[in-house]
Amino acid sequence: MKLSKALLMLLLLLGAVILMSGCSDDDDPVVVDEDPPALAFAGSDVCGTCHADTHDQWFHSGHPYKLTKIEGNTAPTADFPDPSAFANAPASPPAGTQWSDFSYTIGGFGWKMRWIQNDGYIYTPATGENQWNFESESFANYHAGETKPYNCGSCHTTGWVDSDDGNAANNEDGMEGFLGTMFAGGVHCEKCHGMGSQHAFKPTAYDMTVDNSSYFCGKCHTRGGDNGITPGEAVIEASGGFIKHHEQYDEWYHSGHNSEHGPGCNDCHNPHASVVFDASTPGEGVSTTVTCASCHVDGAFANIASTTHGHGATCVDCHMPQASKSAYASNIYNGDVSTHLWTINTSVNGMADMFNGDGTAVALDGSSMGAITLDFACYGCHKDPDGVGGTGSTKTLEELAARAATIHTYTTKNIALK
Repeated sequence: MKLSKALLMLLLLLGAVILMSGCSDDDDPVVVDEDPPALAFAGSDVCGTCHADTHDQWFHSGHPYKLTKIEGNTAPTADFPDPSAFANAPASPPAGTQWSDFSYTIGGFGWKMRWIQNDGYIYTPATGENQWNFESESFANYHAGETKPYNCGSCHTTGWVDSDDGNAANNEDGMEGFLGTMFAGGVHCEKCHGMGSQHAFKPTAYDMTVDNSSYFCGKCHTRGGDNGITPGEAVIEASGGFIKHHEQYDEWYHSGHNSEHGPGCNDCHNPHASVVFDASTPGEGVSTTVTCASCHVDGAFANIASTTHGHGATCVDCHMPQASKSAYASNIYNGDVSTHLWTINTSVNGMADMFNGDGTAVALDGSSMGAITLDFACYGCHKDPDGVGGTGSTKTLEELAARAATIHTYTTKNIALK
C-alpha cells in the first residue's frame, strides 16, 4: 500500500517532534562526580605518568636508593640505574655471607653500602668489614660488635611509621630489629609531596605539597634528631676531624647564606636531580643558571666573585672543600662531601679553630656562624709542610693566610696575578 505524500510528510514531522522532545534538557542524565578515593600513597610510578621528566630525574638520583629490598639470593643490581656506584662497581656481600642472609641494602648509589639482616638488625659483626666504600673499593668498620636496630626510616623511606614498642609483629615483615613500617624503601615522590591518591584521581582539585624552603629540606639533611627542624638549634656535628655527612642544613643555617638575601637549598639545587652524578644524569643537581656570580657582583659583594688566584681555581674549590666525610677520606684535609659553610677563616691556627675542644662540633663565633679553616680550603690543592694534601705547591698556613688577604682584593700590584 502506498502512502500519500501528505501522510508521509505528517509521519516525518511527528518523528522529528518525538526526537526533539527526547533530547530536551529536562531529560538529560545528571552526571555526578565520583567520590575521591581515600587519601593514600599512590606510588612514584603513578606520579611518573604525568610528570615523566621529573620522574626520570628522580629515578637517576640517590633518593630512591636509600633502602633497597633484596629478593632471594640475588644482588639488587637491577634496582640501581647507571651511573650509580653500585651499578658500576658492584660489591659482593661481606665475606662469609650471601645475599639471602640479608633483607635490605642501605645506600649503594653514591658513597657506601651497608646491609640489614633478615631479623631487621644492621649487619655489624665484631670482625668489622660491614660497610663497603665505593671510592676506596674496600670494606670499612661500622660499629663492629654493636647491636644496631634499623630506625633510620624517617628519612630513608617513604611512609615510615615508628613501631618501637617491643612487638615485632608491628615491624616491617615482622623483623625484630626493623623498628617501623613503610610504604616504600627510599625517598619517593610522596615522601616530600604527601600522599597522592586524590591528586592522581583529579589533579586540578587536589594539590600536592610543594615546600621550597630550606627548613623543609632540613627535616632530613641534618643530624641529631630535631636539629634541622628547630631553627636556632642546629648543631654542626663532627667526628674524626671532619664534619659528619648529611649536615647540609645545619651548615647552611650557620652560614651567611641564611639571611634575608641569602640563597636557600633549592635556589642552587634541583631537589629531584643527582648531585654526585650530575654530569651524566638528567636534570641539574647543581644549577648552572644560578651561580656564585649571580649574587656576588655588586654592592657589599663587589668583586667577591672575581679572584686573583688563577690556576683555574673556582669559587667552589676554595669555599666548598670536602670538609665533610660520609665514607672515605683520602687524607686529613679531604673527605668526600662538600661543605656548605662557605666562609673561610684565615687564621693561621688551621683546623684547631674549626672544631670545638673535643672535636664533636664545628666551632661557632659570637654571631653563631661557622667557617672553613685554611687547611681545608687550601690543602685540597696545595700540600702542607709534611707533604699532605693535593698535588700543588707546598705552603705553610702563614703563607696561605698572607695570600688569602689578597685573593679578592684588586690593587695595581696584584692585578697582574690574575
